[in-house]
Amino acid sequence: SPVPDLESYSFPQVQAVLPVFMESHRQLIDQMSRTTKDRLLTFEGSSSGRIRLTDFYRSYEEKGWIEFDERKEFLQQLGVLDESDAEQTRVIIPNYVLNPLNCMGPWGYYATCSVNPCEFLMRQLEDTLGSPEAAPSVIAREVAALPSATVKAPRTLPSALVRKLEEVAEHHQGSVPIHGRLF
Repeated sequence: SPVPDLESYSFPQVQAVLPVFMESHRQLIDQMSRTTKDRLLTFEGSSSGRIRLTDFYRSYEEKGWIEFDERKEFLQQLGVLDESDAEQTRVIIPNYVLNPLNCMGPWGYYATCSVNPCEFLMRQLEDTLGSPEAAPSVIAREVAALPSATVKAPRTLPSALVRKLEEVAEHHQGSVPIHGRLF
């Protein structure tokens, strides 16, 4: 056995220790995710949640941040690239930070992943709206009132973001489904 005297631990003993271990493991993952996010945000510049792919690689070259050396093709497979502008491919920070490869654990049974801060924000929005859909103006007002770890509230949402909500609503009889892929 790779663990000496494993037979000497009872199930209740292991059961008592496991939550402590898992909580410390989760805290480690969260700290690593925050560090990754903070490093990427130093190159963000436009508050879009995206950084240029060239800046992503520059962080590896200039600062020695070895976690940012994945090839473009690999980043595409992970779904972390915004290639809507062919001239300027960008890395989507939340997608990069929260991708499953940043989780730890034996994948066959469980994995410990960073807490997605958007889940908390979505829960607040769901509670406030009380509905799976709402008018774009209502969603914009409620989102503008939500504080996050990186943005203080109240805030003014960029007009381009409000316009995107309106475009989504045009395809859904005037409402935006908050659990749809376009939200």
